[in-house]
Amino acid sequence: MTHTLGKWETGYYKTVPTVFSAQGNGTLSIATVWDSYIEKNTAEANARLIAAAPDLLEALSDAVNCWDQPLSDYSSRMKPCIDAARIAIKKATEEA
Repeated sequence: MTHTLGKWETGYYKTVPTVFSAQGNGTLSIATVWDSYIEKNTAEANARLIAAAPDLLEALSDAVNCWDQPLSDYSSRMKPCIDAARIAIKKATEEA
């Protein structure tokens, strides 16, 4: 399974929270989070979570790969994985 590559960022299509990916000379819409039946801040939070999905997947994959390695020098290998996970979590949960 593959997903659209590139960094995903939040923005707006007109006034609707939207997730975009830079592709070539323009941007590609990944998801539009309609806020007709939910609060605007909830729609924006959902868009941030969607935009962080590739970063979260990469951080989780790296953490699993670190875990699967022999225990020697474990802490020095794990720190970059944990740092990446913290950055991805921040992207998913904090307002821009």
